[in-house]
Amino acid sequence: MGLLDLCEEFFGERDLYKLLDLEKNALPRDIKKAYYKMSLQVHPDRVEDDEKSAATEKFKVLSKAYQVLSDKEKRGLYDEQGVIVDEEDEGKLSSW
Repeated sequence: MGLLDLCEEFFGERDLYKLLDLEKNALPRDIKKAYYKMSLQVHPDRVEDDEKSAATEKFKVLSKAYQVLSDKEKRGLYDEQGVIVDEEDEGKLSSW
């Protein structure tokens, strides 16, 4: 399952910008601020024990979304083509 599928599953949103309540032209500081704000809402340490496992998965998905938007190359690829290159995928692509 890809990152966009996980975003939809956990947050009901496939668009990384909408997930973080950002505009496409958001500055890096805005992305960081939005990520921080959202991470406080889903952080596993801020939920009841019975919700920790779901919160952990949500937090991981949110962190990956932030990694895409905070990396200039990954963000450019996402903006242009809607593609997210995962670390595991990068190894496969470079071994062609």
